[in-house]
Amino acid sequence: MKIGGFIALGVLSPSLYAGFLEDHAKAFTFKSAPEAMGDLYGQAKSAADSKVELKVPDIAENGGAVPVTISTTLSDVVEMSLFVEKNPYPLIAVWQINENTIPDFSTRIRMGETSNVVLVVKTKDGTLHTATKEVKVTVGGCGG
Repeated sequence: MKIGGFIALGVLSPSLYAGFLEDHAKAFTFKSAPEAMGDLYGQAKSAADSKVELKVPDIAENGGAVPVTISTTLSDVVEMSLFVEKNPYPLIAVWQINENTIPDFSTRIRMGETSNVVLVVKTKDGTLHTATKEVKVTVGGCGG
């Protein structure tokens, strides 16, 4: 079922991708997490939620390839975004979640130094749910 979500994303028309990129491109240019979050979500308040799961290692020996798994059991999820607060550009990724997609993804990210990693999940009603975890980096992956 997860794979089907990725396949569906791969066949979206270029015009849908263009609209998504236009809406989010500026957020990737900010050099602070609060500014990037503000650009994506305005003044909406977020709250930690145990239904949002962020799996990252406590210690990353190589900041160039830190494994991350994100998931949630919340319903009506429309978007998920991932931030590394102390990275030069803290917004790492934004996923637009289609209906009937199980929001459960794994990837690797780059981290320049020890930092909080923040997952923000937006539901259809505009509510923001978060999970945060600090990752200690011993060798930086963003030029560090």
